[in-house]
Amino acid sequence: MIQSLISAARKFYDSLLQINEKLSLLSSAIQQQTAAIDKANDATEKHYDTPPMVRTELHIPEADKEEQKRGRIEKKWIGRVQTVLEGLTLAAIVYYAWSALPKPPRVQTRLLVMHSLGAIGLGLELVSQCRYRES
Repeated sequence: MIQSLISAARKFYDSLLQINEKLSLLSSAIQQQTAAIDKANDATEKHYDTPPMVRTELHIPEADKEEQKRGRIEKKWIGRVQTVLEGLTLAAIVYYAWSALPKPPRVQTRLLVMHSLGAIGLGLELVSQCRYRES
C-alpha cells in the first residue's frame, strides 16, 4: 500500500511538473500574442497620428535685401525720369506744332479770342438753361 501511495505521489509530482511546463509554455505564448497585439496597435496608432507640423522660414541674406532695395529705388527713379522726359517731349511737340502754324494778324487774333469766349459763354448759358428746365 505504501508503494502505491509513493507511486501515486510520483505521478502526481510528475503531473505537477508537466502542468508547470505547460503553464510556462502557455505564458510565453500569451506574452508573444500580447506583444503582437501591442505591435499592431502601435502601427494603427501611428497610422492615425497627425504628422508633425513643419514650419519653414525663409531667410534672405542682408546683402540680397540691400540689392533688392537698390533695384526698387533705381526703378522708381527711372520711372520718374521717364515721366519727366515724356512731359518735356510732349511740350516740345506742342511748341513745334504751335510755332509751325501761320500767324494771323493781331486784329484777327483778338476777334478769334472774343468769338471763342462768346461761344463758351453761349454754351454755358445753354447748359444752365437745360439744368433749369430739368429741375
